[in-house]
Amino acid sequence: MAKGIRNLAAALLLLLWFLIGLSFIIFGIKSFVTGLKVAQGEGSAGVLRVEQRDCAHAGCVWYGTFSPSDGGEDIPDVSIGGLDRSTPVGASLRVTYVDGRAYYGEGPGQWIGPLIFVGAGLAITGYIAWSWFTSGEETTTEPGTT
Repeated sequence: MAKGIRNLAAALLLLLWFLIGLSFIIFGIKSFVTGLKVAQGEGSAGVLRVEQRDCAHAGCVWYGTFSPSDGGEDIPDVSIGGLDRSTPVGASLRVTYVDGRAYYGEGPGQWIGPLIFVGAGLAITGYIAWSWFTSGEETTTEPGTT
């Protein structure tokens, strides 16, 4: 009976890790696509006027109104993260607006991080799948060999 419970617990643990790896892949791909758009200069360039800052132990998120450079309509309640904690409320930042968020800066930094998430997710799910499918294999030896 105890062996069956241990096997069930091990299977549930493997399933949990598989789902964690899968979520890394999904989150990473979504963020990678957005980061690639930012790195390639897609989206709308403009200025974000910082109106609010919310900080927690993990970091800060700033909110403000985005004004597109092309003279389009202002977009309120746009969030941006990854800024220096000392960025004051009232600051005006040149940003790129993509998929409902503002991004500060350009280049590979916008898509390399998500690519690491995808790689980690693939490693986790690949290892779990390999463990799952190879765990039931029995090794046999022919008589007279060790």
